[in-house]
Amino acid sequence: MAEQFTEQGGAATMDPGPLKRWVTSTLMSRLFSPGQVDRRRARAEKKRRAQGAPHRIEYFHQVDDGYSHLVAQVLPQLLARYAVELRCHLVSGPQGRNVAEPALLLQLSRYDAFHVAPEYNLEFPRQSGPPAP
Repeated sequence: MAEQFTEQGGAATMDPGPLKRWVTSTLMSRLFSPGQVDRRRARAEKKRRAQGAPHRIEYFHQVDDGYSHLVAQVLPQLLARYAVELRCHLVSGPQGRNVAEPALLLQLSRYDAFHVAPEYNLEFPRQSGPPAP
């Protein structure tokens, strides 16, 4: 099955050597251990408080994405419930060689959003059916 994929090199290499795999695994395990993550969060919170900065939500909205449509409906509730500052950023969809079927991803996001929305009392326009394969 691997023969149908193109080797992209760099960090995205399909088959790194044993040493590179071990070094990467060890480094990532240490950098992102729960203790390290908690310490970084505590430092960031201490710095935020010292600067008198508010808690902030950085929201990246993709206009044609189903999930973004759902999140946009929930943001007013978050702002009403928590003392946070909201910064919205409009973004385009993912681009580049590592994006797997971007058109299908958008179709799937809309399909998912339609089916998930009622479970959270949200709205999403009816879709004509599942995306074509």
